[in-house]
This record gives sequence, structure tokens and C-alpha cells, in this order.
Amino acid sequence: METSDRLVWRKSSYSDNNGGACVEVAEVDEDIAVRDSKNPRGSTLRFTRGTWMGFVRSVRQLKLAASQVSKSAIDPH
Repeated sequence: METSDRLVWRKSSYSDNNGGACVEVAEVDEDIAVRDSKNPRGSTLRFTRGTWMGFVRSVRQLKLAASQVSKSAIDPH
């Protein structure tokens, strides 16, 4: 397997450079590798592309649902 320093890692555009809890992702063959941005030499997780895309889709749906709940709490009409 490729070492993590040879991969092209990407961090979310929502991340800042203030040491927050961020992950980075990189493409490895047909899979997606994920690592902790605060510990780039540490362990990585590897997911199939389909599994990773399902996870991202679920997070987006939860974020959308949470924003709709927040809006209804502010304006119940």
C-alpha cells in the first residue's frame, strides 16, 4: 500500500487552520483513505468509494435535516 506521504490529501473547505478536528481524504486506487489532519503520520482508514460516498451523503442529509429543525424552532409557521 502507498505510504500516506505519497498521496494527495485534501481537507474540507469548511476546515480552518486553527487546529480544529478535521480529517483529510485522498484517493488510493479505487478507494478513499482518511486520516486525522492533526496527526498526518498516524494511522489511516481506507474505504471503498461506494462506502465513502454513502457516508458523505448521510452526513449531508443529517445536516440538512438539522438546519430544517433549527429553522422550524425559530419560525414554527
